[in-house]
Amino acid sequence: MLLTAVFGFQTLMWGQNCTADSTTATIPALYPDSLAEGNIGTYYEQVITVVVPQDTPVFLALVNDTVNIDLCTLILDSIPNLAPGLDYACSTPDCTFKLDHTPGVVNRFCVVISGTPTAAIPNDTIDVYAHVIPGGYDASLDSCIVITGVPDSLTNVFYQARLAIGNATSIDPTLAAQYRLSLQPNPSMGETQLAFTLPQAAEVSYEIHDLFGRSLYQHPSQRMAEGRQSLPVQAPRLTAGVYIVKLNVNRGEAILSKRWVVQ
Repeated sequence: MLLTAVFGFQTLMWGQNCTADSTTATIPALYPDSLAEGNIGTYYEQVITVVVPQDTPVFLALVNDTVNIDLCTLILDSIPNLAPGLDYACSTPDCTFKLDHTPGVVNRFCVVISGTPTAAIPNDTIDVYAHVIPGGYDASLDSCIVITGVPDSLTNVFYQARLAIGNATSIDPTLAAQYRLSLQPNPSMGETQLAFTLPQAAEVSYEIHDLFGRSLYQHPSQRMAEGRQSLPVQAPRLTAGVYIVKLNVNRGEAILSKRWVVQ
């Protein structure tokens, strides 16, 4: 069985910390498999958790049999077709993840895609390339002895994931300047003020998302007058961390977002 059928994931370069989601399933895969949507001209940040198996069944012609080969290391190589303005970062140096072979341990790693996209991605799809280093784990030495000579076809991993980048600037090419969205104070202790300018009266609401793209709170829509407006944002139950506050005007006519650091 090819390793490409065993698991998928997303990659990066070292430079940004993240925390793997411990609530994901234990099945080797990428979580979420469909990433949160982004908008041209709006800052985007998405944390991806990768669950990697400790070993995998591989057919070796050398022994004419299928055997379980331990996976020593996972190396995330590249995402060549990210939208312009986006980049990726690993939670470990050189995008190299050493696997823990303690019985029962679920190997979870994380990556961050972030930046301000300036264009969409063809077909809303990104390609992810990585490879694994196979070996044999020696429990007495707590060491994984690398096996050489394994064909690249068994160690290379390819995965595709959906990442839609919309055009939130379709109303006005200077959307961000027009709405002048701000969060003050930021960072804060769980309460802040969302301020914005409406070019005309509109239905306005906002949502709070975590970095996995999950909606944590939806504020009811309300009619607000033209001009400078503000809404209190309160989230006393949020733990310390980074969140995304999204302003929604006229049910999606304009969507803008700001990072909110909760202390």
